[in-house]
Amino acid sequence: MLPGYRSLLLGACALLIVSGCGSSSTGSSSGSINVPGGGGTGGTGGGPTGNPIGGGSGPTGSTDSVVGTPSVAGTVSVIVGVKRTISITFTSSDGRAISGFGISGSLGTLPAGWSGPTTFACASVSTGSGCVLNLTFAPVAVGSGTLILDYVFVDNATVPNTSGSLNIVYRATTHDNVVGTPSPNPVAVVTGSTTPVNVTFTTDDHNLANNLSVTSGLSALPSGWSGTSGSFACSNVSTGTGCQLSLTYAPTAVGSGTVSLIYSYNDDSGTVKSGSVSIPYTAMLPHLYVAQLVGPLYSCSLNGDGTLSSCAATGNGFTAPTGIVFSGNSFAYVTDYYSNAVYVCNAGLNGSLSACVSTGSSFQYPWQLAIDGNTLYATNAYMTGGVTTCAINADGTLSGCSESLGSGTAGVAVNSSYAYIGAGANTVDVCAVGVSGSLSGCAGTGSGFVGLDGITLSGSYAYIANQGNGTVSVCSAGAGGSLSGCVPSTVGGAPTDVVIWGGQAYVNDVNGNIYLCGVGLGGALTNCAVSNGGTSFNLGIQIAIH
Repeated sequence: MLPGYRSLLLGACALLIVSGCGSSSTGSSSGSINVPGGGGTGGTGGGPTGNPIGGGSGPTGSTDSVVGTPSVAGTVSVIVGVKRTISITFTSSDGRAISGFGISGSLGTLPAGWSGPTTFACASVSTGSGCVLNLTFAPVAVGSGTLILDYVFVDNATVPNTSGSLNIVYRATTHDNVVGTPSPNPVAVVTGSTTPVNVTFTTDDHNLANNLSVTSGLSALPSGWSGTSGSFACSNVSTGTGCQLSLTYAPTAVGSGTVSLIYSYNDDSGTVKSGSVSIPYTAMLPHLYVAQLVGPLYSCSLNGDGTLSSCAATGNGFTAPTGIVFSGNSFAYVTDYYSNAVYVCNAGLNGSLSACVSTGSSFQYPWQLAIDGNTLYATNAYMTGGVTTCAINADGTLSGCSESLGSGTAGVAVNSSYAYIGAGANTVDVCAVGVSGSLSGCAGTGSGFVGLDGITLSGSYAYIANQGNGTVSVCSAGAGGSLSGCVPSTVGGAPTDVVIWGGQAYVNDVNGNIYLCGVGLGGALTNCAVSNGGTSFNLGIQIAIH
């Protein structure tokens, strides 16, 4: 308490001791007042300067209090760069006269953006607008807080009161914008694939916006597109992924277009706004790639009926491509057998491979490839070759490559738990896959393999190409990784690899043919027929669809 107030109150008690000063109940004016704001400073009501409680004591009467009423109810919300005046009218709680009213020092330390007189006092407070304080809120930066005004007075019963307080909650806002960001964007996929597309809504200044709603575009999405529902809304939008729309693109036919979404929202200041999101998309036929020991690497269009067409050589830099695998939509990896190298290429949606460069190390006549997550696996056909594991970097390059011991390896297939390795002419090893992609605990599994080569996993089945007897072994892959119940399906003369695409299978053989087969009960391959797309291949080794 300021010294002047203490002296006044002690004096008041001395004068009123007969009437029991200090034992009377004390009124208190307090609360949280929410105000929208205005401009100007100053006040009305007059009264003494200096000590604000120096107006004396009122007549003996009721124990009442001072009530502060801002000019507008609600939180004071002002846009940055705008000035607004808040008028606070002080009256007595029962309409009777209260004397000695004054703001007790809090005007000297107003929050940032607030201004007004440094002192304020009224000799008398009762009804009407005889005691009005004007403050100005002119924020220069986004923020929020509570303005607290403490005041003193002598109530109608002549009892001094120093506990009066008024709280004004305020916010400085902006005209921000909500931006919708699709990922991926644009969307470029092949028919028969399923691609999740997320649209994340955030504000451009990281401040709050609210009441976002997609008003157009969701109820009639283009063919191949779907969403969780026909509507989408978020109560609040600011940063992060708290407001995210999930869509799916699963085209069944070649096509292109743009998904257009329109949305509305209230910006940080409460102003109603609208925005739009455009997602261009393209769906093309998938391609089957044939890596062959003698000759170039081929890319063929995969037609809707499963047949091949428009086969053409693609890629650069390698001379003996035996293995091929893809990482996401962007990168392809190709082995170059005689150069002891693996190349990374940019993968185009049109089936082309370009800008191929050698990457990684520790390869000995690399044969076939597999990828799980961010790890690439390469088998090595050299007599001491094992499996080389490499980390895949964000730019597609390989690093941290290391090769395990072996005696020459052929096919390889990997899932999140197990890797299957062609460890010998007639042996498949199953290995546990560690957190970093390392292989351990390798042991033989399955039976009936003869001169095995490529290995493929699909669902609960493993397919092993037996180059030695013209069959593909179809094995059940158990929960513990073991292969059992292997049954051969006769395909071609000397199959080197197999890949499953929906209800169809493609089998490559050393005689230059690609066989198109149906996938029957138990994963068996049926009705296999040559489908070369008008091209003659030469000693094809690994095939892949992308």
